[in-house]
Amino acid sequence: MEHVQGRLFRDFTVPGVSPAERSAIYVAVIETMAQLHSLNVQSLQLEGYGRGAGYCKRQVSTWTEQYKAAAHQDILAMNQLSEWLMKNLPDNDNEENLVHGDYKLDNIIFHPKESRVIAVLDWELSTIGHPLSDLAHLSIFFFWPRTVPMINQSSYFQENIGIPSMEEIISIYCRHRGINSVLPNWNFFIALAYFKMAGIAQGVYSRYIQGNNASENSFLFAKIVQPLAETGLQLSKRTFGTTPSQIDTSQQLFGQSKTGQEVLTRVKHFMKQHILPSEKEVIEFCVQNENSVDRWKKPLVIDKLKEMAKAEGLWNLFLPAVSGLNQVDYALIAEETGKCFFAPDVFNCQAPDTGNMELLYLYGSEKQKQQWLEPLLQGTIASCFCMTEPDVASSDATNIECSIQRDGDSYVINGKKWWSSGAGNPKCRVAVVLGRTKNTSATRKHFRECCCSFFSVEFLVLKSVAESSKLSGADYETYRNFQTCLYEQHTMILVPINTPGVEIIRPLSVFGYIDNFHGGHFEIHFNQVRVPATNLILGEGRGFEIAQGRLGPGRIHHCMRTVGLAERALQIMCERATQRVAFKKKLFSHEVVAHWIAESRIAIEKIRLLTLKAAHSIDTLGSAGAKKEIAIIKVAAPRAVCKIIDRAIQVCGGAGVSQDYPLANMYAQTRALRLADGPDEVHLSTIAAMELRDQARGSRSKI
Repeated sequence: MEHVQGRLFRDFTVPGVSPAERSAIYVAVIETMAQLHSLNVQSLQLEGYGRGAGYCKRQVSTWTEQYKAAAHQDILAMNQLSEWLMKNLPDNDNEENLVHGDYKLDNIIFHPKESRVIAVLDWELSTIGHPLSDLAHLSIFFFWPRTVPMINQSSYFQENIGIPSMEEIISIYCRHRGINSVLPNWNFFIALAYFKMAGIAQGVYSRYIQGNNASENSFLFAKIVQPLAETGLQLSKRTFGTTPSQIDTSQQLFGQSKTGQEVLTRVKHFMKQHILPSEKEVIEFCVQNENSVDRWKKPLVIDKLKEMAKAEGLWNLFLPAVSGLNQVDYALIAEETGKCFFAPDVFNCQAPDTGNMELLYLYGSEKQKQQWLEPLLQGTIASCFCMTEPDVASSDATNIECSIQRDGDSYVINGKKWWSSGAGNPKCRVAVVLGRTKNTSATRKHFRECCCSFFSVEFLVLKSVAESSKLSGADYETYRNFQTCLYEQHTMILVPINTPGVEIIRPLSVFGYIDNFHGGHFEIHFNQVRVPATNLILGEGRGFEIAQGRLGPGRIHHCMRTVGLAERALQIMCERATQRVAFKKKLFSHEVVAHWIAESRIAIEKIRLLTLKAAHSIDTLGSAGAKKEIAIIKVAAPRAVCKIIDRAIQVCGGAGVSQDYPLANMYAQTRALRLADGPDEVHLSTIAAMELRDQARGSRSKI
């Protein structure tokens, strides 16, 4: 024992230091722990310092007894966790290492200027036992429930760049100890750490009741025992991938962030523990109310799940400015949510609200953000997007005829829209409407003349040169006229859904499905609808500019989710193939079914990589620079997933098209995607145009 001069960090997020120093501090903590656990107990003559073998069993027994002695109420999760721990003791419960017992950041003293450990404090719980208990205790903040305040925490750790991930912590520890980084029974030790924390919290509250605790906040500990026990119980059922090498190579290749990895882990956990178990209840509610006046309402369990997701910070994950995630991060998260039809709603990541929120965030005025964006982000209202029209071929968006005309301090909207998704949602309060503000006969004539040469190779080369700022004179004027006629006649405006003249005509079915959970897809007429001029978004003629921004990241969200949908379909296919017998052998034994399974796995891997490439391009080049990759995945994903679902239906036979399986609805959703954000043929033309442009640029560079 000696006095040392140094630094103590009571906040485990280590504020006030650089990311590099924060990382170095944590590495030093882990290395010191590894050195502690590598000490030879015999050479230090510490054989009698603790009872050694059987440490885990004694820990479970000791903390169970202490909890029961202090318990002020019966908490089911604590009893269940205690029973699980006793039944799942590690096979190697005979390790005899020096363990600290309370190894954490605020028990470490660092050098005054260097990221170096010079002392370890608080040895009162130290003994001879299993070293992974210390490692688990240090790692509990990775899973700490958001509803439980953490002592000595100024901000959540994911916001502090430099803190190693759990996988990195384990890797550093194992490398310094010279042991395999695949840790057996890791779920046991994490669950045990939470059991101990819950027991400690119960003890603090017990002393408060007895008047033996001076802290004025001690009464709060009564509220955290149950959530800590429930977290431990949930973690006990987890299968952990504990080495960085187990992280998918696609995640490493395209740059998933540490924050993205952590959020993805929590989303997967939330899906498994809360969303998927509720799926049957939600489906039954939707089926029962499909033809009733309550068909657009959602079951109460959805609101409960939303509250839970919001409390855990799993909310608005699609919007980088709010979530701190990049598009690659969200691509992998959206894949996970795509496995259940209502999961995006639970995380406030559902279409069309995501696109509308992106639009308002990027282009809305401060007043528009306050009036509409904030409630949308909170999930208190919903919205719809009105673009497609029944009377024109809307695959060519320049055909849109709905008029938006200025009249004093207002704009007047007239036109018909359909496939306005979400308009039936009881929370729908506002529509984003695309219409024409410039519609003279002169511009129409010039537009037709320009269109005659639009898809010619010569024009594509001309367009490429213009975009490279190398075109001048009459040629540039022709090009600009084309741009004006094609893209600067349309405008977007916000229309409150209860405005006089807004007439909701009818819901449209998709292959017979009314899609009542998502608020349906409606035909809406706008008859002399008058809204304030302040409802105009960005300015007249900026509609296509806004649409490209809205449908940059937003337009690949569907593709991201379809990857998860494909995984679910393949899972159903495999389960059915292993259960059913035809012609005296299991279905998977038939070569054609085996090939379908293999082809489906290959297709999923392809579209996942294409989706991640598009997301990575948006992250690095922006939406405009990623146009080609976006168009490619818009074609590839729905096509591939339609085939996979079709195979799954075939393997399931008659059941595959019945309500007993979700496949028919999954197929309807996915087939509709080949039209929803533009038909395949339009995307193919876009890809061809950009490929010709790229080839033309390549030819000029060679010259």
